[in-house]
Amino acid sequence: MLPVAYRVGMLAAALSSHYDGQFIGIMLTASHNALPDNGVKLVAPTGEMLPSSWEHVAEVVANCPMDELETELAKHFGAIGKCSVVVGMDTRPSGPALREMVMKGVRKLGGEVVEIGVVTTPELHTAVARLNREPHTVSQLEDDYIVGLASAFQPVVGVHNKVKIVVDCANGVGALKVQKLKKKMAKTGYELIVVNGGEAELNHNCGADYVKTGNCPPHGDYKPDAVTHFASLDGDADRLVYFTFTDAGTFQLIDGDRMSALIAMAIKKLLQKSGLADSITMGVVQTAYANGGSTEFIEKTLGIPIVCTPTGVKHLHKAASGFDIGIYFEANGHGTVLFSENATKTLRTTRNEHSELLLAVSRLANQLVGDGIADMLLVEAMLKITKQSLKDWAALYKDRPSCLIKTVVKDRTKLKTTDADRSITEPAGLQTEIDRITACVRGGRAFARPSGTEDVVRIFSEATTAEDAAKLAADISAVIAGYGI
Repeated sequence: MLPVAYRVGMLAAALSSHYDGQFIGIMLTASHNALPDNGVKLVAPTGEMLPSSWEHVAEVVANCPMDELETELAKHFGAIGKCSVVVGMDTRPSGPALREMVMKGVRKLGGEVVEIGVVTTPELHTAVARLNREPHTVSQLEDDYIVGLASAFQPVVGVHNKVKIVVDCANGVGALKVQKLKKKMAKTGYELIVVNGGEAELNHNCGADYVKTGNCPPHGDYKPDAVTHFASLDGDADRLVYFTFTDAGTFQLIDGDRMSALIAMAIKKLLQKSGLADSITMGVVQTAYANGGSTEFIEKTLGIPIVCTPTGVKHLHKAASGFDIGIYFEANGHGTVLFSENATKTLRTTRNEHSELLLAVSRLANQLVGDGIADMLLVEAMLKITKQSLKDWAALYKDRPSCLIKTVVKDRTKLKTTDADRSITEPAGLQTEIDRITACVRGGRAFARPSGTEDVVRIFSEATTAEDAAKLAADISAVIAGYGI
């Protein structure tokens, strides 16, 4: 990883030069992955994800021989001018060494480096956007982030509430930020209680990914009652899931699909009460992996349009920006709510109680990227607005049983899809066979898509029962095998 980090430092400097010297962000994290892993994320000057058009250049630079690196960069960027890079990292022990290599790479091209220390990934994104608007000290960046969340939260929920939020911080950087946020939220009556706060291994038996994939609570002792909520962040705090327990003590996951449903319900209510339902468009963005129960609830019960995109946050984020208020969450808990310029302008000029609440929500939701801590406060605000308990929320709709498997193929590139990966165009005839099999299953829905990284095809299925969903996926796998791809 060290040679890669050096190359990425040089790439970030070159990108900054391309963007007229604006700050480019580098985040050192492997998110929900195990402690020994680490990685590098690049952030655009806007604070959003770097445009996908740069992905090929990044791949070439990452694999370029060291003695050819400057020549390769010159091919894509020409002469390097003023360049500025802001660097953050999570709590992994490999972070400091990677940071040093990144900075060496930036300085090799004469770039300025701003280190902001140990931060969440969303905090780094926010810092990039703010530094490109006006100068900030490092301490100001963190203070503005924390204070901004607290000051947007209080107008929505008021004061003197009695709610405890037990936050599983995955033994990661989120714990540091939640502890600081806790001090700013005292007046609201929301008490943040940190568990898995760094005393054990990062993401081990804890964190949003562990809770979601294992369908079980994180390490710790959780005692449910009417005023206690349970949330899990991942290692770099850009994902969030909630969980609760039935009266019988059975664990219940509340994932990103349910966050979309809750937030959509609350925002629609506020739009209607503000008199702006016809002036501001809203919609929800999902992928084909979203549970069919959530899709039906949002479309049919709430009457809110849904757009389906290919897998990948960049696709969801782009589609959400097509609405005045666009809501997107992957089932894994990564997502946010985007407010357009038209939406915020309309809300400011309307000036009634409910439009003011929506403005506060727009400040609470991270407008750049999915933010687990901001989303946690957003969820709590939505629960307050809709007067829902966690059990009410969990019962909004019933999940349809599903199954996700993968089947090994010789060449995944021979399988082509369309319609947000929901339909296969090549090999010819394969989709017709999948449709025929699926039509024979009660409540059946299924699709198959090639992996982006390995020679496997991922098969997702839903049905009325778990057994039927599993059989449907297995039958589709057998059909794909028959095509010899």
